[in-house]
Parts: sequence; C-alpha cells; structure tokens
Amino acid sequence: MERLPDALLPTGLADRLHARKPARLATPPYSVERDPETGTLNAQAIAAWSPLLADTVESVLDAVRWR
Repeated sequence: MERLPDALLPTGLADRLHARKPARLATPPYSVERDPETGTLNAQAIAAWSPLLADTVESVLDAVRWR
C-alpha cells in the first residue's frame, strides 16, 4: 500500500480520473507485532495515523469545495 501511489500515478490514472493530488501523507513505520486483542498487525501505528489521514482528506475536500 505504501508504494501504490508511486506505481499508479505514472500510469496517468489520476489524470484520467481528473483526480486532485494536493497532499501526500507519509505512512507510519511498520511493526510486525500483533495487537493482543484484535490480532491486527501494526495496530498502534494505524490508530495514531488514521486521524492524520482523516484530517488530510478533510482539508483536501474543503479546498475543493471552496474553490
């Protein structure tokens, strides 16, 4: 997932979709430790990163709405 944008953007996919590319958020460091309750890999990093992702998406949508 971390390298997916680098693989898709050169193909012209974003341009064909008329997608906006105003922000790029670095992914958190990966941990192979599983959360003891859920069994999820990298749970703490995902939990800390998800609000940052939501804020970034919100700011992109706000910028588009108010143009």
